[in-house]
Amino acid sequence: MGRVFKPKYAWTKADGTRVEKVTEAYYIEYADAMGKWVRRKAGITKEQATDALRKAESDVLAVKNGLPTCRFADLLCVEVLEKYLSALRPRVSPFHYQKTAAYAREVLSGCKAVCIKDLDPAKVDDFLTRLAEENDLSARTITQRIVATKAWLNWGVRARILPYNPLACLTHRKGEIRHQRRNLSVEEVGRLLVAAQEGPARRQMQRYGGGYKREKALPLTEQSSCARHGRMNVVAYRLMLTAGLRLGEVQRLRWADVDLDAGSIFVQGDKGDKLRNQNNRKEIPLPPDTVAALAAWHRESNGQPGDTVVKIPYKLVKTLDNDFEAAGIPKHDAVGRVVDCHALRHTYGNLLIGSGADIKTCQSLMRHASPALTLAVYLHSDKGRMRAAANALPTISANKAPSAPQESAAAGA
Repeated sequence: MGRVFKPKYAWTKADGTRVEKVTEAYYIEYADAMGKWVRRKAGITKEQATDALRKAESDVLAVKNGLPTCRFADLLCVEVLEKYLSALRPRVSPFHYQKTAAYAREVLSGCKAVCIKDLDPAKVDDFLTRLAEENDLSARTITQRIVATKAWLNWGVRARILPYNPLACLTHRKGEIRHQRRNLSVEEVGRLLVAAQEGPARRQMQRYGGGYKREKALPLTEQSSCARHGRMNVVAYRLMLTAGLRLGEVQRLRWADVDLDAGSIFVQGDKGDKLRNQNNRKEIPLPPDTVAALAAWHRESNGQPGDTVVKIPYKLVKTLDNDFEAAGIPKHDAVGRVVDCHALRHTYGNLLIGSGADIKTCQSLMRHASPALTLAVYLHSDKGRMRAAANALPTISANKAPSAPQESAAAGA
């Protein structure tokens, strides 16, 4: 236990007289977490010193329990953010890391936040609103910045650097969906796979700015590498188009999750995406052409059970857009709908319906929690199916109403 006291001090005058006095200020004395005694000035009044002693002893106890002791409001935002990013880097893709870092730093810079105390919810909300209005950003884009900012603050709480998240009250922005995805037709899918096979060589030629015009082709060594890369991209697109895998699921898929004999793959469920829980794996059957493509790629890559099936390129968005352009598939249609990476999963849902699958089967294959999501988001209206449904209605012709039966005289007898 510490103590509050007024220390005495003494000195000797020139005439030899000994003088002793007591300080006006109160001091406290206590043992720190290492057992070393500390003495320091604590206040003019005894109440101030007593409060300071309680605070010091509380900090000592927090240090022993591994809790933050300094005033968290005075911590530098950049220091906590950089610690979070260092912990995040080995666990996510380079694209996710750079996007998260850029969004978090943008919020700090826009709010001119230096210390944690500068992260006022109202100030951050005003900045995001102004950012959305000035740059015409969607609610989803603003929400990404909120998620990135709250992520490193929540990590600070878990790491016991911060006692709580000062921006926990910020909620996701809600607004209209700025763009709708559209599904690809079967003919467009075929063109996309051809463009994907030729894509690496085509982009290599574009990268050199036509430097191979004299030879009209890449060197043989680069041709072989580009052809192999193209076959890998085709397999990745097929997994999205014929199994409905999301991008992250394709990235995590390993050969141990592929059963070529049964023609199926096993994908982690929603709760098993981060923790590879074997009890939460869901089997997805594959069409024969995709099984054949996977088998050929397995032989070519000599894949081991722990190896990933395909390596997704770092700039997949640009790669896919380049393949769309080469396949003659416009990025936006006449009504503003777009095609992107997730549009391949939308295409899978529509192909299922086109094959005659019922909604429950579609929900199970797409691994949705409820059929409402499958119907509302992933199953788009198709003019061909609408025309076929209309033509299947029974023929209705105009007929006169049947006349009432006449009563016979015998019936009245």
